[in-house]
This record gives sequence, structure tokens and C-alpha cells, in this order.
Amino acid sequence: MPWVAVVVPFGAAYIALALAQPVPIFQPDESFYQHLARSLAGGDGLTWRGGDVSLRSALYVYLITPCWWLASGVGAYQLAKVETVAFACLVSVPIWLLARELLGRPLALLTVALALAGTWMATAQSLLTESVALPLATACLASTAQALRRPGASRLVWLALAFALLGAWARMQLVVLVPIVVLALTADVVRAGAGWRARLRSHGLPLAVIGGVLALGALAVLLAPATFTGGYSGIFRFRPSVTGVLRGTGLELLQLAAMCGFLPLALLAVLATRRAAWRDPAIGPLLAVLVPAVAVLAVQNGCYLSGSQVPWPIQRYMSYAAPLLLLFCVVALTRPALVTRTTLVATALLSLLLALTPEVGARLEEGAVFATTERLRDVLPGIPEGASVTIVAVLLCVVGLAWLTIRPRADRAALAAVVGGNLLVVLAGQTATQSRWQIDYSRAVRSGLPADLAWIDHHSTGPVAVLQVTGRRDNYYVLDDLNAHITQYFVPYAPLPTALGEGRSCRWTILRDGGTRFSRACGPPASTLFLNDPVAHLTFFHETASVAHPRLGRLVTVRGHPRLEALVKTPCPRPQTYLRPVTFRPYPPETPIPCEPQLLISTWLSRPGTVVVRLQGGPLLSHTAQVGSRRYTVPAAGVATVRIPMGPSEQHVAVDLDWSQASPDDPRVLGVELEQDGVRRSLL
Repeated sequence: MPWVAVVVPFGAAYIALALAQPVPIFQPDESFYQHLARSLAGGDGLTWRGGDVSLRSALYVYLITPCWWLASGVGAYQLAKVETVAFACLVSVPIWLLARELLGRPLALLTVALALAGTWMATAQSLLTESVALPLATACLASTAQALRRPGASRLVWLALAFALLGAWARMQLVVLVPIVVLALTADVVRAGAGWRARLRSHGLPLAVIGGVLALGALAVLLAPATFTGGYSGIFRFRPSVTGVLRGTGLELLQLAAMCGFLPLALLAVLATRRAAWRDPAIGPLLAVLVPAVAVLAVQNGCYLSGSQVPWPIQRYMSYAAPLLLLFCVVALTRPALVTRTTLVATALLSLLLALTPEVGARLEEGAVFATTERLRDVLPGIPEGASVTIVAVLLCVVGLAWLTIRPRADRAALAAVVGGNLLVVLAGQTATQSRWQIDYSRAVRSGLPADLAWIDHHSTGPVAVLQVTGRRDNYYVLDDLNAHITQYFVPYAPLPTALGEGRSCRWTILRDGGTRFSRACGPPASTLFLNDPVAHLTFFHETASVAHPRLGRLVTVRGHPRLEALVKTPCPRPQTYLRPVTFRPYPPETPIPCEPQLLISTWLSRPGTVVVRLQGGPLLSHTAQVGSRRYTVPAAGVATVRIPMGPSEQHVAVDLDWSQASPDDPRVLGVELEQDGVRRSLL
């Protein structure tokens, strides 16, 4: 097939870009799907660390599960990304099948390229359900458009409904495809004019059946929302305001405009006001499908933004209308009676509304706007988002106006090729810029992790339990995703200021004698413990094996039930690289890092000992450390040693410091050791 010649290079490029993205960046989404696929592959069903997950739209998880049969850890993750790109590229199939009937082969191939060049393909480089939902949604909308072009071909309506249900199985959001099909059939009846009765008869059975399905489905969801929607049942508690919904709807429409290259959505709005366009045999069916699709998706997402109070729009939630909208644009440009210079002027004027586009709040979720502005700022530094997208939109209209002025009698296929080619440049530029940023972001996350991302699996022989005390290290989720040995996650009974890990977690606490109590919900703790708390350093009695990583923490195996010997909370977290949020370049080494002004030490010793604290002074000034009433001098460029006797029972000591930051000019904790019977052991 000729479309394969277009799909293969696009697919190969996206696979290369996906593999260049070393770790997940969409959280908690990617972790969620990875853990469920790994659990399915292991025969444990839809669970995460033993906890059942109420995911109803699980098609994507089932499709990537074989990757964890073939490999594990990083290997399975990379296989799943390749598979995900392949799924996303299937969006080209329904676009090609419809475009080849509405356009000549060259323009049909151009339309396939447009459908593969949007920033939704940058999303496909991550493990997200959109990669499967996008081709299914496009197939549903394209099948509906074909059914409207061929009145009486009800099998196409049933096919569209099947794609809609599969789409909802891939992503619950796409349940709205069912009412979109109903609205499209209804719009087709209305646009038939005097022949509306005959058109209604041809659509009567599908309308009745789908309407009944909708009524029964709505009743079932209202009576038992958790049963049918699972983890999405929380949306029924949303109470969005009218103004919030309108604002969210407008923001989502601006995102759709940007991800389609600006011209298609404005052109759709202009032609939707023209009766001749609705009667056109090629454009009319596309309008009947796209107008309700765009409206329903925008309102649905506007309700979500308002109800969930997400502070920025989410572009990928509107991507399902984008491929067919691009096809509509190319087809419309070939219709001389519909797209005139007046039409393009009106489209340009309507595009001025893009000036309302707000500043980008999340580059991962507003990729098209961010990428457009980023490239235009190479020419016009400092230009705001609204101005940049408006300029690009108007320029595309100017290209069409210039062509119609210079060659008014030329074949309209040439106009579609010229404008479509410029659209392709815009979309390809957006996708390349967004992909580059995602790779940089992923590599920045990767830079704070060890060279071996499967470090825990490679240094343990069985199940591992994670123990939290004060919080968790940044980017812990990557280790959780790529190390299958992590099977338990314990957090303290006291609430933590940092977010807990996803999946099942259970409580643990330290008793007065250093013993530990663990919630029974997760079963007895594994004998191997992963201690990755940023500041808390734990030492246990009866440690039989221990391996430490300077950036991660310590992996320790304990004989019997864990009992603490010592707990040290350092003023500053373990060493890590701090990166700038936009450029991902590291901060200069002299940049101060905030720390606590205390070193806290707790011990539960079986016999008396001495805790030896060594403090390295900064190069310029002397500082002090105080234990109770005793003060110690930390000399500049020297080392101070603080010796603290500890009894055999529960003991707690605070070393007060007169500095509260870490930098090359400040002192630092050089070591904390326990000395017993002339033998010293590190407690860090």
C-alpha cells in the first residue's frame, strides 16, 4: 500500500525518539500502566504491589503485557515504547481509507503525513493509553463520516459503534464517542433538508439502538458509578461552575487549534456557518461528524478541568478530533465554491481569537503551544504565547490568499498541496521541538539516578520492602517502575509532607525499644529493606548484608524481625544534582541548598557506646555546633569531632548547628559513627 511508504519513516523516527527518552516522565500515568502490565504478566491480575486496581479501561494494559513476558525492567519498558509507537501509527489507516476516496492519491498521502506529524505523536513516545485510544477514536469518526456519505450503509454505523466501545475500553473518556455518533446521525438528518424523512428512515434503527444503549448505560452508571467506572467514579463528585466549564472549554479549543496547525479549526468554524458547506457531498458529512465531536470533547474536558481544578489545559484530551480535522481542511481547500478569498479572510479574522491563548503552564500538557512559541522566539525573542500562535495562524491564511491571488484559475489540488505542505511544516516543527524537550526532560530525570536503573534487582535476591521515615527521594518512581523485586512499600504512621508512592502502601512505626510494628495489610516485611529516605539513615540489629549507593540509599538484609539500632537524620539530603526547571542545566556548585539546622540521632543500643560526629568546616569562616550545654568550634578548613556517650536504652540527641544550608563555603557532616568496644561503624 502506498501509505506504508509514509508511515514507515514516521514510525522509525518516533521509535528512535522514544528510545532516546530513557525514563518515564508522565506521572503517575506511566508508572500505573507499567505496574499493571507487569502484574498481569506475572499472573497477579490488575494489582499494584498486591493492591487491587479498579481500572475498567484496561485495553492498553493488556496490549503491552506481552512485553513483560519477553523481558523485564528497562528491556520491557523499551519494548512497550516500541509497541506504543506502532499503535499510535495506526491512526494513518482510517485517515488513508477515507482520504483516498475524497482526494487524489498525492493529497491523500499528504493527509496521512499530517495525521502522523502532530504533537500527539510526541505523546506516543511515552506509555500512555492515548496511543491506542487515538486510532480507535479516529476510526470511529471516519467510519461515521463514511456512513453519512453512503446513506443506507448501516453496517458502517455499527462499525463506528464498535470502534467507540473499543475506544472506551482503551480510555474511559472516549465513552463520549457514542453520543457523538448519535449527534452526527442527527445532524445528517437535519442537513438532508426536504429529504430528511428518507434520511431518518435510513438512520432510524442505529439511532434507536444506540439511543437505547446510551439510556441504559447512563442509568447503570447513575445507579452504580463505581461498578462501571472503577477508579473514574470520583468524577461524579465534581461540582464544576458554569464559568469554570466555559473557561475550560475555551482553553481546550485553543489547544486543539494549536495542535492542528491553527488553520483547520478556524476553517471548520467558518464553513459550519455556510449552508452550502453542509449540503456539499464531501464536506457535509465531515461537518456533521466534526462539529459535535469538537464541541462534545471540548465541553467534556472543560468540565474536567473545572471540576478537578487542574491549573492548565490538557492538549492530549482533545487529540482525538485532530486527524479528521486535518483531513477536513485538505478536502475543504479543494472545493472552489466553498473556500474563496473571502473565506480565508474570515478564517484569518477568526484566528485573531488565538491571541487569548494564555502562558504555557505545563510543557508536557501544552506541547503544541509551547513548541510553536519556542520556535518563533528564535526570531522574535520574548514574544508571548498568544501573539506567537496568532502570527502563525494568520500567516497560513496569507499563504492561501496569496496563492488564490497569484493563480486564481489553478487547480484547487495545488492550493491544498501548498497550504497542506505549510501545515506539515508547522506540525513537524511542533513535534520535533516537543520531542526534543521531552528527551531533555527525561535525561534530566535520568541524571539523578544510578547508571544501573535495575540496581535494586541486581543487588537483591528476592522481595524488597521500601521503608520511608521522613519522605522519599526525587524520582523514586523510576526505580519502582524498573525493579521488579520491590514488592512492599511502608510509610510511617505519622503523616508525611511528601507524596506517598502509588500502589498499595502500609504503615509502620518504631517502638520504644527500637522494635518495629508493621501493618498486617501488606504481610510481614521482606527481609531485604530499601532505605532511600533523603535524610533518614537507619541501622538495624542483625544485618547480614548491606550495599549502599551514594545517590539512592542503602539496601540491607536483616535476620529476623527488623529492630532498629540507630536512626540518624542529617541536616541535608543525600547528594544529588539540582537542575534548572526549564533548561535542565545544573545549578552552579556554589548555589546554596537549604538544609535543617540540626543533626538528630536516636539509638537503641544493647550495650553502651559512643556516637562520633565529624564535621568538616567551610574554607572561610569558623562555625559552632552545640550538644545540650556543650559547644564545639568547627574551624575553617578543619575538622571538628563531637563525641556523644549513648546508653543501652532509648536515647535521642540533637546536635544544633549554626548554619542551615549546603554550599562549598559552608560546613558539612563528614560522618556519623558508632563506637563500641574500640570498633567503629558508620551510621550513614
